[in-house]
Amino acid sequence: MTPRVIRTAVNLLRRNLTYVHAGITHRCNLRCGMCGVYKRAGELEEATPERWREIARLLAERGATTISLGGGEPFVREDVAEVVAAFADHGFRVRVLTNGVAVNEAKVRACLAAGMADLSFSLDSLDAAVQEEFDGLPGGLDKRLANLAMLTQTLPHTAGWLINTIVSAKNLADLPRISDLAYNLGAQVSFIPVHLADVEGDAFFGSDASHAFPPEQADALRAFVNEAVADKKRRGHVANSRAFLAEIPGYLLEGRTTWRCLAGRAYLSLRPDGKASLCHHFETIDAVEVEQIAARWTEEFIRRETASCPDCLRPCWAEVALLAVDPGAMWDQVRLQTAGMSRRRSPRSEADIRRLAGLVS
Repeated sequence: MTPRVIRTAVNLLRRNLTYVHAGITHRCNLRCGMCGVYKRAGELEEATPERWREIARLLAERGATTISLGGGEPFVREDVAEVVAAFADHGFRVRVLTNGVAVNEAKVRACLAAGMADLSFSLDSLDAAVQEEFDGLPGGLDKRLANLAMLTQTLPHTAGWLINTIVSAKNLADLPRISDLAYNLGAQVSFIPVHLADVEGDAFFGSDASHAFPPEQADALRAFVNEAVADKKRRGHVANSRAFLAEIPGYLLEGRTTWRCLAGRAYLSLRPDGKASLCHHFETIDAVEVEQIAARWTEEFIRRETASCPDCLRPCWAEVALLAVDPGAMWDQVRLQTAGMSRRRSPRSEADIRRLAGLVS
């Protein structure tokens, strides 16, 4: 067991800072209807790799061990590998989150050399027209299939690889096929319930109501969740904990959850300029310099701010909170990592990927 794993376990037990999400840019090459981040491109100055390095040092001193670098789309930054190195050099396990379209081999290799441990790759449908609806631009599925082939040839077996898939009314029937593809590629799959804002112009989420679940899809949604739980037990590649999966129907059908948020305690969010907020919801409200966290984020402040926060079911937050309070979620994580270590990935061509996806015979 590595020192980082031990620190992470102790942090979780004590509800201390463990996980950080850094949106290192608001820029993105897609225009997804369930996301509002790209609309804010240019609003904030992007912190330099040198500033990220100082932030990494400060957060490591506070006990954080794991970080996800997202956006926007992190691979639109030419210096993304330098940002990876800034955190990896301070002992963080670094994951990079990509929409799957902007990623390329040169940047993946640079990030691996800089210390990237994990890569998350977004794929929402194996139907080109449906994926285009998600992306807001054409050609996304073809680019992703080519990049999946590239990743099978580029990522070492030691690197974690996760396919992120939105759970939406638009793609519900396609989710089992994506799960099968992830398994056959030696990747994990994570199902992310679509989050929609009540009004246009939300700082983080989009408001495309066509993603929302109508009552007539309730039974199909519950059936999918049951299937995902069974698939997790059978093949071990579904990254979501059983506790998280159980929350999905309540959230998507009724907007309610039961998990306890630990924002500002076990995890926090960073903006492109490096300022910290309790989570994405607070990104434009009370962001502070990392140096100010100890003085500004009192227990009273955290309780007051989070009391008015609407329910969400983002895996980056909910899964960390569940690990801290649910032994079943912790056991699921142990089994997931064990299953991953026993699986081997094989290099695949794009034609192979299309066959595995059932797109050609």
